[in-house]
Amino acid sequence: MDQANREIRLALDRGRRGHLLQLRKRRCLHAIDDCLTRLEDLHAKGAQIARRDGCRKVVAQLVEAIREEPPDEVQTARNSYDLHSALLNWQSGVLDALVPHRRERFPDLDQERDEWPRPRRRRRRSSGAGALAAA
Repeated sequence: MDQANREIRLALDRGRRGHLLQLRKRRCLHAIDDCLTRLEDLHAKGAQIARRDGCRKVVAQLVEAIREEPPDEVQTARNSYDLHSALLNWQSGVLDALVPHRRERFPDLDQERDEWPRPRRRRRRSSGAGALAAA
């Protein structure tokens, strides 16, 4: 009888831990999704975050919401397009952990698609460079 009670308690504890882990992953997923939505709205307006410290502020808000450290590529993103791509990769990993056999059930997930064109930075010509070319 004691053995059966212990096994039941262990099974209940495992179930609770699994449930808490699922809740944590879902909270992380929602926070990533909210961040992606903000970045997509920003990009749709033709704006972007062009500096690393701007991306760090966005990541700091995300960390505060989920209380978990994001992957390195999220933390080191240099602009909002890199951050968007890194967040999508992280989101994909969280979904893989949350939904068993997700890749087998949806084989088209392995296709790489990036719908956001990356704006090119225009380089300014310095007056010194023009003088050298003329000489």
